[in-house]
Amino acid sequence: MEVRIGDYTDYPSVEKAVQGVDILLLISSSTMDGRAEQHNNVIEAAKKAGVKHILYTSLVEADKGLSPLSADHTVTEKLIKASGIPYTIYRHTFYMEFLPLFLGNALETGSWVFPTDGKAINLALRSEMAEVLANGLENPEEHKDSTYEITSARAFVWFRSSAAERSSEAPPLFSPYSIFISASVLKGIS
Repeated sequence: MEVRIGDYTDYPSVEKAVQGVDILLLISSSTMDGRAEQHNNVIEAAKKAGVKHILYTSLVEADKGLSPLSADHTVTEKLIKASGIPYTIYRHTFYMEFLPLFLGNALETGSWVFPTDGKAINLALRSEMAEVLANGLENPEEHKDSTYEITSARAFVWFRSSAAERSSEAPPLFSPYSIFISASVLKGIS
């Protein structure tokens, strides 16, 4: 395996990076501005270079528009499928490692928030997602033109509790809110 680096915003560097590549792992851009265009740079360079398989890290249920991040991932998935290059799409759930960012100082303040919109949510470790990607890189033909939702085996639901129900030993008050409200929070951690 050979790792190459190309700047998604710099098409010539991406062209150079994908030369002679058979299997390309496209890790979604960490920026929220221009993400789909950056991904398109990689896909176009891959087509030009004759890449034989693209693996892409997308977002869980990207096609359902449940997150402000969904649109770029949906566009990228469509671009990959339209490229004619065999592909495998791995839709990642929330990273478990991000949970502490939302918990913040919950023990001191007695409250915390998470963008669940009141629904159950899956969390998974990035290391576990990396294992799935490694398997795809080793066996791309087994996963040709497939899309996988990479989540944990169990979804969690956090419940809101009232201040009257809380005691000094009670867990911190949880407030679910819409993920669309959290776009500014997500920009800070993407």
